Amino acid sequence: MQLMPDIKNVMPVIRILFKAIKTGIQMNETENQYQQAKNKGFIQVIFMKILAILGSPRRKSCYSAISEIKRYFADNGCTDFKIIELAKMKLDLCKGCLVCIKKGEKYCPLRDKRDLIIDEIKHADGIILASPVYCFNVTAIMKNLIDRLGFMAHRPLFLNKHAMVIASCAGDGVKETNNYMKRALTMFGFNVVSDLELRTKLWPLDIKDGNRIYIDTVKAAGKLLRGIKKGKIIPPKLYQIITFNIFKKFSAVKKEFMPADHEYYKDKKIYHYDAKINVFKKILAGWITRNIS
Repeated sequence: MQLMPDIKNVMPVIRILFKAIKTGIQMNETENQYQQAKNKGFIQVIFMKILAILGSPRRKSCYSAISEIKRYFADNGCTDFKIIELAKMKLDLCKGCLVCIKKGEKYCPLRDKRDLIIDEIKHADGIILASPVYCFNVTAIMKNLIDRLGFMAHRPLFLNKHAMVIASCAGDGVKETNNYMKRALTMFGFNVVSDLELRTKLWPLDIKDGNRIYIDTVKAAGKLLRGIKKGKIIPPKLYQIITFNIFKKFSAVKKEFMPADHEYYKDKKIYHYDAKINVFKKILAGWITRNIS
């Protein structure tokens, strides 16, 4: 009978555990102080609500990451963490009729769960969009959700609400998929403060890969948590200012065709909210807008 395991088999596990411990030590000092104080009962738990929207028809890598993030937030005071699985929601395909953009979202001809999802987002302190990569982009059900919320690119509903994106893939396209979700959420008004790239495999993961994904997931969750706590408003990028100017311009000169945009933009000045905009950005954005017919 062998009472002691082979040292050759044990050492890789020890190295991985040591790396995990080292990574944990290097975590943000403020986060560590908060956790220690909470464990000792010196401070009250900070309650917040997180909404995760899963764009996968299966409970695989993205769902596992969301579950791990849920545990992380529970340890940090979040007692309300909801997961919406789009595969189980009645969300009809966007017809591309543009009624939501021209007349207003309440005139959408489709009657399904879109408004329920919007209401859940409104009441969340932070949201997570998660999608596996299907041919270098999000899944069809995630793309359909973004299409159904497309009017927000014109009239953002969630200004400065914090968000995180997750994409998983055993091949190529994970960065492009995350960038697409980040761009959409940014246009909808969100501050995207965290992203997670889950680089998986077509076969079971070994201990090293599993440990890597776990560490990356906890780090990304920590970024979202700190973003929500700080509540920092990220200054708009140049393309956001240009987009604002263009929509405001056309909502005024073509108000009979875009009454919803006209009503939204008519009293707004330099941006959707009082933002500190760099003078150079303001001048350049104004020049570009004036030269667009």
